Amino acid sequence: MTDVKEMTGCSRYHLNMSTNPTTEELLRRYGGAVPRYTSYPTAVQFKGDFRPKTGDIPENAEVSIYVHIPFCRSLCSYCGCLTRVVHDDSPVNNYLAALDEEIGLLGSMTGYSLTAGHIHFGGGSPNLLSGEDIESLINLIDLNFDIRDGAEIAIEADPRQMTAEKARGYALAGVNRVSLGVQDFQRETQLAINRIQPYSQVEACVGWLGDAGIDNINFDLMYGLPCQTEDTIADNVQKAVTLNPSRISVFGYAHVPWMRPHQKILEKYSMPGPLERFRQAQVAREAFLDKGYLGIGMDHFALPGDRLAVAAGNRELRRNFQGYTTDRAKTLIGLGISSISCLPGAFMQNTTSFKVYKEKLSLGDLPVEKGTYLTPEDIMRADVIEQLMCYFTVDAADACRRHGFSEAHLAEDVAYLRQMEQDGIVELDGSVVTITESGRPFVRSVCAAFDSYFEGAQNRHARAV
Repeated sequence: MTDVKEMTGCSRYHLNMSTNPTTEELLRRYGGAVPRYTSYPTAVQFKGDFRPKTGDIPENAEVSIYVHIPFCRSLCSYCGCLTRVVHDDSPVNNYLAALDEEIGLLGSMTGYSLTAGHIHFGGGSPNLLSGEDIESLINLIDLNFDIRDGAEIAIEADPRQMTAEKARGYALAGVNRVSLGVQDFQRETQLAINRIQPYSQVEACVGWLGDAGIDNINFDLMYGLPCQTEDTIADNVQKAVTLNPSRISVFGYAHVPWMRPHQKILEKYSMPGPLERFRQAQVAREAFLDKGYLGIGMDHFALPGDRLAVAAGNRELRRNFQGYTTDRAKTLIGLGISSISCLPGAFMQNTTSFKVYKEKLSLGDLPVEKGTYLTPEDIMRADVIEQLMCYFTVDAADACRRHGFSEAHLAEDVAYLRQMEQDGIVELDGSVVTITESGRPFVRSVCAAFDSYFEGAQNRHARAV
């Protein structure tokens, strides 16, 4: 339990306020900086003195694999990812050679006993790689981890770097899901964020992928970017649905210039304030629901037959570093610089330095820079937070009981939600916490009430809404 102190984003710090607050008041109370909760504990709790031990990675288990490709041809001004702009392929080829070493090292360390059920190539812009590059990586993963029949193999893609040849190559390599980074269809916003890709370019990508046999297509869209309005957001939705992606995510732009200084360039543009960001998110949500998509968690949408929608309906939805997923594996192995591995009892993150990455691998060491071991309470709180993020409801006493704690262990955390209950954000029924429909935009702030590490310090997290 954290000490009670003045922080934004969690109701425990806003007691005894008037009921029936306006949207502006809710945003002031609960719209502050809080984690995205793609893990718990979050990455800010990882320690630099972490050293993985033999047995941290289980043997004879099904795992997921994330491969980080940290390269782009140009830098988008909004980007918060670890990436590097390259204009030729020599740095990429050097990196791929090091990735091969890491894959082989992990295979030998685990006795080639793991099965991969999900593989995700993220970035950066992984589709800088050719079909042959992706095929080589997939074959090496299969050699060292044994890819399960029917495994989902997904790749994030910059529409500006996609070609019909790459689409065919990815399909031949086994890729069966592609996530297109659309972000926004409006030229004014595209100019501001340094990402010009007209609708016709995205349309062509969808066509190439479909012709190659890849029908599972995601779109990533954003709100809160320069020059966006409720009208342009509505137009983005209309354009997106005409291309019939099976899944769509709508992320709020995270302005974190203390982490990514290049984002400061956006401050010269007209940026939506908290209320306008809130309204933009609501416009997008209502429009996608109206078009027949199902809402998944706080920011994803899926067509009714998509596996994500089915998983949500069956209460089999999960949340990890890639967002909402159908992946049920308890172990996620991150490959490449900055990648995070989620193990049954620990998180560990690779170094962000390519030089250190190569040096460690040359010595036969995992390129781990930091991490943390999980306590039983961490695991219990992670369960509570994941249920809230996925289903907007949790029985805190039941979670305590299932993890071997007293049913009253989280009673104080639940009590801190009383003000949120008065404000219409949550409904409380004993130990059962249910986030209301109108409270769903503030789900991350509700989760912060159960985060024993949370500190509402500035320059640590992005805004909740």
